Amino acid sequence: MRKLIVLLITLLPIAAFSQKVVNGFGVEYLMGKTYTSTEHMRFAFPDTSKIEVNMTGETKVYGGSLYFPFDMGVKRHRFTLAIGFEYKYSSVGLGTAAPVIDNNRIQREGLCLNSTTYTPLVQVLYRPHFYIGRLHTSFSIGANFKYTVFKSLEISDKDNQALVSYKDGENLIDFGGNPAGERMRDLGFHIDPRIGLDFYFNNSFMLSIFALVPDVTNIANTKSIKVQFGAGVTYLIKTNKITEAKILQQYKK
Repeated sequence: MRKLIVLLITLLPIAAFSQKVVNGFGVEYLMGKTYTSTEHMRFAFPDTSKIEVNMTGETKVYGGSLYFPFDMGVKRHRFTLAIGFEYKYSSVGLGTAAPVIDNNRIQREGLCLNSTTYTPLVQVLYRPHFYIGRLHTSFSIGANFKYTVFKSLEISDKDNQALVSYKDGENLIDFGGNPAGERMRDLGFHIDPRIGLDFYFNNSFMLSIFALVPDVTNIANTKSIKVQFGAGVTYLIKTNKITEAKILQQYKK
């Protein structure tokens, strides 16, 4: 969290005093997959012995974010600082060697470890602008800096019925040294590098497509291959300042 605060303190004055700031707001949707080694872990229903399961190696991810961008730079070379908030849902399948029977003597099938996170973020992107014919375009490269403030972990069945949840002080889910599971449990500050392409319409709307690598600093530790793809729409609020579109008209051919 301290790293995120330092980044905000450093970058916000730059945005505030820029002579070419474009304010706005946007939304993004993302989806992707993570492939990890099939590590073992255990869980238990209340007052029962632990059941050993293993991750299937594939995690499905869905999410979205709301953000507020600030633009600065010189001519076609622009930097975007965006402050936002992200919701993300992840689900990884769990395999079992024997049938799983709950406390009500009901057999549970299709088990998954599900994670829900809520995360403030700071997005920093470099955007060189250019035209493809008459279409105003920019390439983006940078990273999202995030700190997860709330997360929930639970094991559910194929009908999405929760069986057990992980809470501090309880021992119903035991990751047993499973690095991917432990990272889902302990996720805090993390960095997601990203690249993308942006298209501008009517000087007010920007459509973005992008790819990112989540939690890049822990890929080796969690023995994972991660990639996520997404798209977003940004509304750029017109101000009395010089806007991106006006600055870049001179490059239109």
